[in-house]
Amino acid sequence: MPEVSERTANGLVLFFLFGGIAFALARKKNSDAQTTYRRIWGTTILSLAGAAMASFVPQIVGPYFLLVIIAYATGNFKALSGAAGTIKKQAGAKSS
Repeated sequence: MPEVSERTANGLVLFFLFGGIAFALARKKNSDAQTTYRRIWGTTILSLAGAAMASFVPQIVGPYFLLVIIAYATGNFKALSGAAGTIKKQAGAKSS
């Protein structure tokens, strides 16, 4: 796997911030104002945490935010959590 630089990780976080807000506003027709506000707030908080962590562990933050961007774009958050559960099961099986 290629090394992810701090600049690349921060770029993915920034792309997620603007893209997440755009997706939240685009879905505004199908939801009420409170839901839209929560989506924008959550996107902002996740982006702030990602930007802070990108300085220390860009090799983790970069791929993680790439997966989050894909989940936001497709609206398929269950697949993302299912993939995390599968990875956790496989890691547990290897350590046994």
